[in-house]
Amino acid sequence: MGVRAEIVAQVGRRLAEHAGLELPAWVLASRIESRVAARGVLPERYVELLDGDGEVELRALVEAVRVGETRFFRHRTQVQALVDVVVPAWRLSGRRTLRVWSAGCATGEEPYTLALVLARLVPRQAGVVSILATDVSDEALAFARRATYPAGALEHIAPEWQGGVVVEGDRVRVRPEVAGLVSFERHNLADDDDRSNPARRGFDVVWCRNVLIYFGAAIRARVVERLVDATLPGGFVFVGYSESLRDVANLEALRVDDAVIYRRPGGPAITTRDTPRESARDPRDAKDPSGERAIVRDTTRPSGERAIVRAPTRPSGERAIAVPRTDRPSDRIAARPTPVAAVIRPRPVTPSPSAGHEVGTFALVGHCDDPKRVADDLSRALARPRLAKLVVQLDAAEFLADELAPVLRRAKAAAAAAAVALEFAAVRPGAQRWLRRHGFEPTGGAR
Repeated sequence: MGVRAEIVAQVGRRLAEHAGLELPAWVLASRIESRVAARGVLPERYVELLDGDGEVELRALVEAVRVGETRFFRHRTQVQALVDVVVPAWRLSGRRTLRVWSAGCATGEEPYTLALVLARLVPRQAGVVSILATDVSDEALAFARRATYPAGALEHIAPEWQGGVVVEGDRVRVRPEVAGLVSFERHNLADDDDRSNPARRGFDVVWCRNVLIYFGAAIRARVVERLVDATLPGGFVFVGYSESLRDVANLEALRVDDAVIYRRPGGPAITTRDTPRESARDPRDAKDPSGERAIVRDTTRPSGERAIVRAPTRPSGERAIAVPRTDRPSDRIAARPTPVAAVIRPRPVTPSPSAGHEVGTFALVGHCDDPKRVADDLSRALARPRLAKLVVQLDAAEFLADELAPVLRRAKAAAAAAAVALEFAAVRPGAQRWLRRHGFEPTGGAR
């Protein structure tokens, strides 16, 4: 069928005004087609439908384009920073209530993960945990409020944290005493009335992962300002691995092991090693052969002796936290690979000798955790004239973020609408398992 570029542009402007979302044209075009088919109108009438149907169709369109891929304990290094740094800092503040905002909570796995951790770290006699979870999607919120998930969700929760859930047949349910720490509300982060709502202010933790990448620059700046305004002095802001807040003047970047988190200045001091020690005789003052200054982390072993762990400072200017470690499994989050960069290398599209049309190869290389970049590059690859087939190769990817799955699904839908075959090639067992876990059928290796 196809949707003309001017219609896509008009719908895109309305979607940006309503929800602040800015999506690649090919993604939006495929979603417009699905909504046009659902409403039984011609593409040329869809803009009129949006304007004449109030917010009903706009909300339906948001449901169609939103990225809702999530799971329990998805970002383990950042959850570990919650354990090692955030909760100890909150205890030093002397406050009785630990308030958390999970902004863009999707179907609830993220706020329930925070609830599972905080319910143990902050027992009732020590304080009160209050988690506000918001999302723009009514459908996602309705699912989240049920606090019930497929049994497969259990595999992402380490055994020491499974006490907060119960298995019921082929489902996993969050226990009421844990689920009760979370309240859900529909909220649009791009809504300009956000500042007037006092419920959005005064949080110890603001957790907003993989949401900012879908906003344009101007809306992103406004949303970041609101997130910071909602954070108490001394409070912490968490964003996605591919989302940086280093350009925000009133936040400081802190590195905790492999995670980077952000703190609003103020509140009680937290231990850092951002200046060399005065005594050069202190072994913790040593430098690596590279000449980089060492960051110190003190750990305590079961024997009671202290071990010194050194890590180089980063040129980004972020401070490193000296984290006291514990060997209690209840305080440790099972380690998972941490993506550090996304490298996408589209390969040249070459003609198919058998068909008179072109076959393209698109390779994912290295740590791939930037869905927006992948979407943009895929959009350009699919837009090539005379393209008959595009093969996405995954064997060179060292890490594949789950956020890429919705991008690939949308790419497949858009390719089908444009009569382009989209295949996913992988020989490595890990890449094949990733594809199958997300509902894709891998073909062979390089083409």
